[in-house]
This record gives sequence, structure tokens and C-alpha cells, in this order.
Amino acid sequence: MHMSNPISLFSPAELIAKYNLIPKTSPIYPRRTELIILEENACQTRLTNVAQVLHPSSLFSMSKKILNPCGCSGGPLCWVILNILAFIITSVLFIILLPVNLIVAGLRLFMPLPPKKIVEDLSEPTTEETNEVIQPFIFALQALLFEDNKLRSFKIVEQSVGKAPLPNPFLNRLVAISPQESQEAMRKIPDLCSQLKKVLKSLGVLTPEWKHMLKYFEGLKNEHDSNPDKKTFPILIKLLIEALTGKSSLPKTPSTKEKMQAALFIASSCKTCKPTWGEVITRSLNRLYSIANEGDNQLLIWVQEFKERELMSIQDGDDAEEYRFAAQQHGERYTEAIEQVLRNESAAKLQWHVINTMKFFHGKNLGLVTEHLQDTLGALTLRQTTVDTHQGREDADLSAALFLNKYLNSGNQLVNSVFKSMQKADPETKALIREFALDILYASLRLPQTSAHTEVFSTLLMDPETYEPNKACIAYLLYVLKIIEL
Repeated sequence: MHMSNPISLFSPAELIAKYNLIPKTSPIYPRRTELIILEENACQTRLTNVAQVLHPSSLFSMSKKILNPCGCSGGPLCWVILNILAFIITSVLFIILLPVNLIVAGLRLFMPLPPKKIVEDLSEPTTEETNEVIQPFIFALQALLFEDNKLRSFKIVEQSVGKAPLPNPFLNRLVAISPQESQEAMRKIPDLCSQLKKVLKSLGVLTPEWKHMLKYFEGLKNEHDSNPDKKTFPILIKLLIEALTGKSSLPKTPSTKEKMQAALFIASSCKTCKPTWGEVITRSLNRLYSIANEGDNQLLIWVQEFKERELMSIQDGDDAEEYRFAAQQHGERYTEAIEQVLRNESAAKLQWHVINTMKFFHGKNLGLVTEHLQDTLGALTLRQTTVDTHQGREDADLSAALFLNKYLNSGNQLVNSVFKSMQKADPETKALIREFALDILYASLRLPQTSAHTEVFSTLLMDPETYEPNKACIAYLLYVLKIIEL
């Protein structure tokens, strides 16, 4: 990866200016014209699946599984008998299903061909382009990212602290909640609780902790409409049901495991105060909705998540990490893990109340999540805070200063955190980051219609074993976004 560098005498600033390591304009995704895009509609997909199931090889495999579900081996004679019986069953089924096969084949034959976009293939760079542009760019990028054959240390750009990702669908939803929608949710408390109970049961996470919380939610129907919990929890329950059932405006539906983890994380707060319930619910939903369609916004989401963890660590030490661990337990150790976290939390001196007080005054400027503090939910999430007192403002100023100092000195930790988040992400999200990196390189190299950007990526920014973006790639992208600097 690390080559002899003939331009090592240049300073990083000179390298950036000379070799255009940061594109002067935002990439417009021209690289995607490399692909031949085939689009198959839902009807065509279903017909293809049916044809595959009706194929003799599929029928034969299915027959063998039915005759020998355990896959047991009883010797050569049993194997011969099994295959003969499977062949007979396959032949009978094929004859019976022949009319269906013909109908499916006819529909596929006469259905319009799927649209496709044929584009010009990218060409290999010329020898001159390689020697004069690509190799110097690789050397310059290597000098920028590495020092003594190791990823160099970076510091966080102070002016970038306020950068935040575009609000996700959940946060937009929170801001858009009207008094009328809240009133309607209040009138439907029994129905909402019943729906939530069914959803939790279907996910296998209707734990004693959730039953305790549901009992409280159901009792809110008897409270006066001015009760802050009655004004806020019903709408949160409604949003939680939407997220756990996939009836939301997510660009990508969360997996069952992600839904279970979110539900268990919420349950872990059952013995805490009600504002903490609201905080944990909003954090869980925000996590489920934190999926971006563009690489730069996904990186900003991971940066914001790092900030939130850093803020929590200032307030209650290692409790945040234990909270996360407990939320992932599902099995024999679940109850024990939750009980331990609750014991730790009961002894904690500072919790969400201090965090939300600081966020109320400084959250926007620090690029933190603040949408859950708006008017509709503020009656719950700002309850038991000290936002209306002089002491509260002073404490918030102190917390903000502590957070800012810690965050600005966490450049390497930020790179490591974002890299780990990328490693844990699903394949689609990893591909999103890879595409964003290639787009940046394409715009920086300015060699249109060539594969120069892929050569640079594979040389310095790709894990050779997994073909995924490596840590240097994450550092480069955060550098391009002006989140970190030398």
C-alpha cells in the first residue's frame, strides 16, 4: 500500500492545492454511468420466481426434501430408492403442472422487455494519465493520510461542530406533529396500547418490563387532558407502532433484529422516571430512522451518533455503554443484564435531565439531536429539567464547554467510531459509502470516462480482503467534508 514517495517534501497544504485532493465542486455522480441498469417490475419478478419453482430441478430437490427432511444417509440402497421416488414424484408433478408452466412461459414471452440503460464503458487511463495524474495523486493522498506507515492523527475542525445530518423522517415527523394529531392520539389510548402489545408479542419482546410500561400507558386514559404524559406518550406510541410495523416513511425497512433491539432498549428504562421513558423512546426511534440515501449524510449521521455518545459519557461514565449492551440481550441473560443497568442508573447522579437542559440551550450549535425538545414533546422531555432557572443555564453552559473540549480532542476516536459504524452497517449502506468515495475521487482526478478513480480507491482506500472502504477511506471522506483536519 505504501510506496516510495517522490513528493514527500511538499506540505499537506501544498499537496491539497497542487493535486486537488478535495474537489472544488460537489460531485454530480457521473461515475454511476458505468453501470448497465436492468429494471424488472414486480409482476415480472413474480413470474420469474414461479418459473424457477416449477422447473424440474426445483421440483426434484423439493421432492427429496419431503422424502428425507433430515438429510439422513442410510447407505447406497436408500440413496438409490430416494432418488427413484423423487424422480417419479417430479415427473408426476411436472405433468400435472404443465399447463401452469405453459401459461407462465407465455406471459413471460409476451410481456414487454424490462427497460435498460446502456452506457459507454469507462476506458483504462493512458500511460501519460497514469504517470502525470494518477500516480502523483496517490502519492499526495498517501502523504495526507499516513505518517510513518500509519494512519496519521487528525483533529476536529471547530467550525464543523454545528454540522448535523438532514433530519430523518422521524425527526421531521416530531417537528410536524400538530395539536390536533396529539388530541386524536389521546382519544385512542386503549386502541394504541392494544396495537403496541400485539406488535411486541409478534417480535417476541413482550417482556415484564414492557407489560409494566403498557399498564401505565393504558392508565393514562383516566388522566385529565392537561396531564403532560397523556399529551405526549400516545403520539410516541403511535410513532413506535409505525416504526416496528414498517408503516413509516423509512427509505429502508429496519430488520427484525433492529426492531427487537429498539424495543428491548426502551424496555430497559421501565423503572426510571417518565421523562427518561420519553427520551429512550425518541432515541430508539431516531436510531431506527437514521438511514440515509446519500453518503455524505450517512457519514454525518454517524458523526452525530458519536457526539451523542460522548455527551452521555460526560454525564454518567460507562453507563451508556452498559445500556447499549443490555439493549442487545435477548434470552436467559436479558433480565439479569437489565437489572444491573437499572441498578447502575438508580445510583447515577446525572441523567437525561441534565443532558436535555444543555441541549435546550446549546444543542443546535453543537450539532446534536434537539427535535424531541420542541413544543409537542417538551412537556415530557423537558420536565424535571432546570431550563427555567439561572442555575440551569449556568450548568448547561458548563456541560456544553466540557462536551466541546472533549469532542474537539477526539479526532482519532471519531474516525474509529465512524469506521466501526460503517463495518457494522448493512451491505447497502457500505455500498453507499463506497460510491460516495468513488464520486469524490472521480471529481478530484478530473479524468472523465476513465477508471482512474477506481485505481486510486483500490490502491489506498479499500480493504483488500473485503473490498469495503477501509479506515483511511473514512478519514479521507471526513477530511473532504471538513469534519477533521491535520
